[in-house]
Amino acid sequence: MNYDHGAMAIHSGFNYRGILRENTLPNGKQPMKSPARSSYYLIISALLFLFFFAWSSTYALYASWLEKVMGIDASTRGFIFMANGIAALMLQPVYGMLQDRLGTSKKLLTWVGLMLVLCTPAMAYVFPPLMSAFPIAGMAFGALYMSLAMFAGVGVVESYSERMARSKGFEFGGARLWGSIGWGAGSVVAGYFTINQNLPFYACSFAGIAFLVMLALLKNNTAPKEEKKYAVQATSSLGQSFALFAQGNFWKFTLFLFGVSGLYFLFDQQFQNYYSAMYNEQTLTASGQQAYSWLLAAQTLTEAVCLLVAPWVINRIGSRNGLILCSALMSLRVFGCSQISNVWFLSVCHLIRGIEIPVLLVAVFKYINSVFDSRYSSTIYLISFQFAQQFYSICFSAATGYAFGAYGYPSTYFVLAISAMVFTAWGIFMLPRARQDQDSGITPEKKAASSSNSATGAQTA
Repeated sequence: MNYDHGAMAIHSGFNYRGILRENTLPNGKQPMKSPARSSYYLIISALLFLFFFAWSSTYALYASWLEKVMGIDASTRGFIFMANGIAALMLQPVYGMLQDRLGTSKKLLTWVGLMLVLCTPAMAYVFPPLMSAFPIAGMAFGALYMSLAMFAGVGVVESYSERMARSKGFEFGGARLWGSIGWGAGSVVAGYFTINQNLPFYACSFAGIAFLVMLALLKNNTAPKEEKKYAVQATSSLGQSFALFAQGNFWKFTLFLFGVSGLYFLFDQQFQNYYSAMYNEQTLTASGQQAYSWLLAAQTLTEAVCLLVAPWVINRIGSRNGLILCSALMSLRVFGCSQISNVWFLSVCHLIRGIEIPVLLVAVFKYINSVFDSRYSSTIYLISFQFAQQFYSICFSAATGYAFGAYGYPSTYFVLAISAMVFTAWGIFMLPRARQDQDSGITPEKKAASSSNSATGAQTA
C-alpha cells in the first residue's frame, strides 16, 4: 500500500501567531507562502465554530430538555440515546466513504448544513408531538434527524477540516479550537431552554444558515506548485475503502477507541442531570441547569486553550502515547466522580475533559496519518472514532440508563471507571505503534535527503 507520506511531512511548530505553521519540504527549503493560507484557516475555523455552536445548542443539555420539557424518565432517555446510536451507526460509515470519495469537494458539507437549517421544524414542531403520540416513531425520527445533521455530520466536518489543514498548511488543532469555543457558546444558549423550550433549535437553524454562507465563501483552488504533493487526494473508488476492513491494525485501533471514546461519550450523556441534582441539593437553589451550562462554557474554554498546545505535545510524546494519556485521564475522571459527589469536585473533574478532548482529537488524526493511508482518513475517523462511540452507546445506553435509576450515579460511574481502566491497560500492550519518525515530522524523503547529504560530505572529505 502506498502511504501518503506528505500528510506527516509537515513538521509543526508555533510561529508568532501560534496557529499557522511553517511547512518544510523534504529538501529542507521553505515553500512559497500563500496569502490565501490565512483565509482558509479563517473560513475553516468559522465552519467549525458554527457547526459546534449548532450542535451544542441542541444537544449539550438534550438529556435535561428531555427530562424537564418532555417529562421522559432516565430509562426511556437511555433508549432514546440507544436509538441515536443505531442511526449514527448506519450513517457514519456511509458518510466517511463518501467524503473520502469526494476528497475536498464541499457537496457533503452542504448537505450537513441544510440538515442544521431544518433543526427548528424537525425538533421543535415534529419531534415532541410525535414522541408523545407514537414513542417508537418519535425515537426513530429524532435519531434519524440528529444523526444526519450532527452525530454523523461531525465526522464529515472534522475530517474535511483536517484534510484542508494538511493541504493548506495550518494546524488542525488551531482551527478546531474554534469548534470548542462554538460548543461553549452553544451550551450557554442551551441553558436557557427553561425560558423558551425552542430557543436551542432556533439557534441551531440560524447557525446552519451562517454555516452555508461561510461554505459558499470557501474556494478550494489548486494548491501552489511546491505544495501539490501534500494535497489530499480522493480515493478512486468506494471499494478501496472496504479494503481497510482486512487490516488487523484497523480493528485494534477501532477496539481501543470503542472503549475510550465510546465510554466518555456514554459517561457524559446524563452527567448533566447528576451535576444539576447535586448542585441544587448542595446549594439549596434551583439553578443547576444554568450552572451546568456555565460549567460547559468553562470546560470548552479550557478545551480551546489546550487545542493550541495539543499538537505541540503530541508531536513530542507521539500519537500513540497521546491516545493512552487521554484514556488514563478519562479513567481518573470517571473514577473520581464515582467516589466524591461534592459539586466543586465534580466541576474540577468535568474541567479535566477540557484537557482530555484536545489530546484525543489531535492524537487520533495524527495516529491515523502515521499508521494508515491518509486518503482514507475520513473513513477511518468516522468508523474507528465516531462509529465506535455510537456502537458503544447502542450496546450500553439502555443498561446504563436503567443502572442510573436503579443503583444511582456513583455506583454506575464506578463500573464505567473499571471498564475504562481495562481498555487503557489493553491499549498499552496491544495498540499498534505509530511510525515515530513521522510523528516527529521526519519522513522517508527527509531521511533520504539527509543520508544523501552525509554521503556527499564524506566523499568531499
